[in-house]
Amino acid sequence: MNSTAERIAREVLADRYPEALAAVLAGSSAIGGDTTTSDVDLMLLLPGHAAHRDTLRRRERVVEVFAHTEESFRTFVERETAARRSPTLHMWATGRLLLDRDGVGTELQVEASARFAAGPPPLAKRETDNIRYRITDLLDDLAGTPTPGEAVFVAARLLTETAELALAHHGRWLGTGKWLWRRLRSAEPALAQELVVAFQDVANQGPDRLLAAVHTVLSRVGGPLREGYRR
Repeated sequence: MNSTAERIAREVLADRYPEALAAVLAGSSAIGGDTTTSDVDLMLLLPGHAAHRDTLRRRERVVEVFAHTEESFRTFVERETAARRSPTLHMWATGRLLLDRDGVGTELQVEASARFAAGPPPLAKRETDNIRYRITDLLDDLAGTPTPGEAVFVAARLLTETAELALAHHGRWLGTGKWLWRRLRSAEPALAQELVVAFQDVANQGPDRLLAAVHTVLSRVGGPLREGYRR
């Protein structure tokens, strides 16, 4: 396969990063679903460079370059894993290897695939209580919000918090934007759809459906938390 995104990635690699040890075309350009407006995500392993991110434009496409050394790769992965959100692991694990000097790219892909498949660490009780309290506070805000405009903004925060709680409860990786939706849809399709429909109802129909959906998720980890909570 030699897509436009791959040709762009190879051009950028040859022109700007000839010293690269390994390169992976990542994101939707590698796994499918990219469009003419999709970014071209390029993961690099460079010798002796500080980790950095470059944003370029090539052939009218935005190219996002994520450059690491082996040391910075593992530092980023450890930090992201602790937050249960590791785009670095995901992009290396699912990307298409374009360059592999001395087999180091293959080694990193194997490591990334194993670690991503293992999933994030489980929620500790203190973390669960913090999330329960935040969601409970948002539920109270939404139930008592007098205007549709306020309700939509509270609901948007509640939607994200609830989706993240559901994923963490399932032992799944978190995501942002479209990746939060994709991962929730993969883990629990019915809940993902219900949250979206309930959120869309907030402005015109009111918050009742979203309140009910959130309470369902919250009940899995002990329900609402107000009095007795200590930070």
